[in-house]
Amino acid sequence: MAVQVAGVAGHIPKRTPTPLGWKRLLYLTHRWIGIVLGTMVFVWFTSGIAMAFYDWPAYTESQLLGQLTPFEPTDSLVGFRAAARAALVRIPSLTFPAKVTDRTPIGGRLFWWHDRPTYQIWGELAYHPVTLALVDARTGSVLSPVSVVAASAVAAERVEAGARVKGVDLLARGDHYLMNRDYAHEYPAYRVRFADPSATAIYVEQRGGTAFGRATSTTRLTTWLGTVPHWMYFQWLLQDREPLWQQLSVVLPAIAVLIALTGITLGLVQLFPNRKRGRWRPTAYRGVSKWHHLAGVIFGLLVLTWTFTGIPRTSAPQLFRAAHRSRKRAETASTGTRSASPKRPRWPS
Repeated sequence: MAVQVAGVAGHIPKRTPTPLGWKRLLYLTHRWIGIVLGTMVFVWFTSGIAMAFYDWPAYTESQLLGQLTPFEPTDSLVGFRAAARAALVRIPSLTFPAKVTDRTPIGGRLFWWHDRPTYQIWGELAYHPVTLALVDARTGSVLSPVSVVAASAVAAERVEAGARVKGVDLLARGDHYLMNRDYAHEYPAYRVRFADPSATAIYVEQRGGTAFGRATSTTRLTTWLGTVPHWMYFQWLLQDREPLWQQLSVVLPAIAVLIALTGITLGLVQLFPNRKRGRWRPTAYRGVSKWHHLAGVIFGLLVLTWTFTGIPRTSAPQLFRAAHRSRKRAETASTGTRSASPKRPRWPS
């Protein structure tokens, strides 16, 4: 008697599609965003470790004060007003960053520069004092723009004695090592390179004649391993396409926050999957997936706060600039350096 068997040999029944519930949606979001941007987040972490050893190139206020040479002024010096008038005549012919549109003197200082007493005349850009010109305090002649020879002499005072000048470059804007917008008002500047063991380069303002930065081989290494990948400090992006850099600095951390949120939520939901059966195994995963699950639950909050705090730092820079401005005013009140009157004086014609 023949028996009829239902179905066809080798036939695989169609798989029932999994309903797209909220857990499934979270899983897919976390999975695919993690695949696409996981490398970027890993680079952020590793570059942050490199930045812990970053040899910061800009001089601090204390270092700048320590570089000043003490001297005793004499009655033969020209007055500050005469120096300001001389600077006003020369200022239109000097080169300034595009953002320095108001070049009205608002203050300055008398200090020993190179080999003579000198007035440094200041303007203002946001919370930064901007050097407008240098004026010889003895003769009243304008020394800006500073020559290559003078800039090399100023730079040589900040390296080991006997270091040979390897070359001098005139930079219209910052290079990779002093590209931050906080230094933009210092340019154009000379980069004086020395043939010393650290391959030191000293950055000297062309208008102001003062050294404002120092790069060494350590700075260059930690810049490319730290600040460039961490803050996306690529010249073609930050300097040439700043609005795009600003947008990426907000969008990418926001996506990283989404990765962390979905991962934490999934991790908490999937903890102790068999607890209703009395089995208290913390995760159903094995191998690498097990450690990914448990480490994500434990350290996920750290990742979340770390990425989230990066968003307001870039999306609302005016808040941080206001805080920085208040700090600078406090420093001025306590040290008396780099002060400038908030009221613009009317210089005699």
